[in-house]
Amino acid sequence: EITSPNDFAQLEQTLSTVGFFDQKKVVILHEADKLKQPQIKKVFNYLDKPNPDVTLVLVALNKNNTLFEQAKKSRYFYEYKSPKKDHLSQWVIDFFKKEGKATNFEVASYLVDLIGDNLNTLSNEIKKIALYAGEKEKVEADDVFAVCSSQTHETIFDLVDALGQKNLSMSLWHLNNLFYTEKEEKIFYMIIRQFRLLLKTKGYEPKGMGLAQIAKAIKLPPFIAAKYQKQAKHFSTLKLIQAHSVLMETEITNKTTPTPLKTALELAIVKILSSEEQYVS
Repeated sequence: EITSPNDFAQLEQTLSTVGFFDQKKVVILHEADKLKQPQIKKVFNYLDKPNPDVTLVLVALNKNNTLFEQAKKSRYFYEYKSPKKDHLSQWVIDFFKKEGKATNFEVASYLVDLIGDNLNTLSNEIKKIALYAGEKEKVEADDVFAVCSSQTHETIFDLVDALGQKNLSMSLWHLNNLFYTEKEEKIFYMIIRQFRLLLKTKGYEPKGMGLAQIAKAIKLPPFIAAKYQKQAKHFSTLKLIQAHSVLMETEITNKTTPTPLKTALELAIVKILSSEEQYVS
């Protein structure tokens, strides 16, 4: 396994080595998209007359280069796409099945919300959850929560609680605590998601929906939906709409101005607390 094109000389040597006693070997070159043009030429020269004892695997994230333009024209190119977000839950269910466990779409979606869409991280967490579940045949939300619930998600709830209590200093304190543990982009996404779910939860209450129905509607386990239901009581519907609007403006600012996202998030917190009920930006 060769981790970088910087070790191209090692790659050439390995490819030219004959296996002993009919042994076959697989050579994996990572970051193949960073190969330079002379190296790419050597790779394709090799592929014209490959070593029969070697299977060469070139791994890359970026397919917009000469190597892959040429590879597409041959039988050597295979593209492996990550599942789209709306397909991830099914991917999680299938992976649990490989680990000998059953689960449902609601629990799988909850895991994706907690962990994100990195397949390597998800697979590692699924293995840990399967071990934690022991002899249980079906993985429940409680199992996921016990293994994967992070302090980050609790701090998001604390932050939004502080906003609901109109406590600016505590809101900024929780926000800055998050900056120590998570990337700004992830924090921003989680805050937007929190208000979006609160707005949905608030909207279902006048319809007379109970906790089980709300949980199903927002695709979260009931015990998590209960936390959103409780937190939503701190806000009027209009205030939640205002907060969501402020966050959307912040997203535009982040994409169109040089303002650092950290600063933009702090300003968003101030704006959410200072906005008046009768005004929706």
